Amino acid sequence: MKNKKRTRHVPQPEECGVWLDASQLKKKAHQAVIPCTTSRFNPLLRRQPTDSVLVEFTQTKSPQLCTKQTSMYSFFSPAGNKSKEFCITDINTLTREASPKREKRTAQETPSVMKLSPIACRLKSSIQYLARKDLPKLAYQKLKGKSPGVIFLPGFASDMNGKKAVALEEFCKSLGHSFIRFDYTGCGSSEGNMKECTIGKWKKDVLSILDDVSEGPQILVGSSMGGWLMLVAGLARPEKIAALVGVAPATDHFVTLFNQLPSEEKKEVEEKGEWKLASKYSEDGFYTIPYSFIKEAENHCLLNSPIPITSPVRLIHGMKDEQVPWHVSMQIADRVLSTDVDVILRKHGLHRMSEKDDIKLLVYTIDDLIDKLTTLG
Repeated sequence: MKNKKRTRHVPQPEECGVWLDASQLKKKAHQAVIPCTTSRFNPLLRRQPTDSVLVEFTQTKSPQLCTKQTSMYSFFSPAGNKSKEFCITDINTLTREASPKREKRTAQETPSVMKLSPIACRLKSSIQYLARKDLPKLAYQKLKGKSPGVIFLPGFASDMNGKKAVALEEFCKSLGHSFIRFDYTGCGSSEGNMKECTIGKWKKDVLSILDDVSEGPQILVGSSMGGWLMLVAGLARPEKIAALVGVAPATDHFVTLFNQLPSEEKKEVEEKGEWKLASKYSEDGFYTIPYSFIKEAENHCLLNSPIPITSPVRLIHGMKDEQVPWHVSMQIADRVLSTDVDVILRKHGLHRMSEKDDIKLLVYTIDDLIDKLTTLG
């Protein structure tokens, strides 16, 4: 009897599901596009005009890019008779055609073709720790590259290993731009106790990354509570901010929800010193929020007055978001003083906005911003 050969299971890395392939760019660029006044900032709308609504606060005549979208997994999976080495057209081919100023890059900086092995593609930036005086160490991963850089700010009780963060790192790597993702104090791989954290302490985390880790102007991408923190950080470090991109931004969220409670429940929370906030994203079905957290968060509320931010702002929100209503993005757009503000609504988008098409939309939005900032610079 022949012994069956035992095979060792090799864990697969998390698939972020998004990759940009600009091979056929020139062919795509000459194809006719159905006119649509609301798709100038969002190429995805050209393909799914019924799934998103773009609320424009500015006007522009800059051409929008057309790219071929494929799954990142298709590059890594040795399906069929595919070679184990894949040839990926450099995304900089796309940006050079969109912006004449980008033609200044040398051939060494922007090779027309990159050959990457599956193993090389899976390599991520390694975890590092930022030591701070009298403050917990922050875990972060940094990808060096050109400016403007991109920094991802995760949501409440989340970390830097989510789908959006990983997809953005891969995208920035393809463009050659710097990228940073990190964990707040008490979250993920960072030191500290989350129960002792506040919006103010997490604001200091963002500022520490901006001051001590990043180099040059940055595009802050904030998801949920990270969208609140990106605004707070933008006010504190305007000279460091190139643009802001909020994904379901939860500005003032905890304070707003608490103020909507009946008087009896508010009093009960105050007496107990904690608030059990129902959430389907928690294993327990709720988050235990200290009452002191709510009171401290009141110091960082922004929606009751003008927000003196003048950099470009992009806000992406799902209309099926049951945690943070999409109207919050409209409020932010109304409050910020910047004249360059776009609100993009995904008709079937949920709060996390982590589906493949959601991430494609996010990548398109950031690509458009980088192109615009590079052209203006």
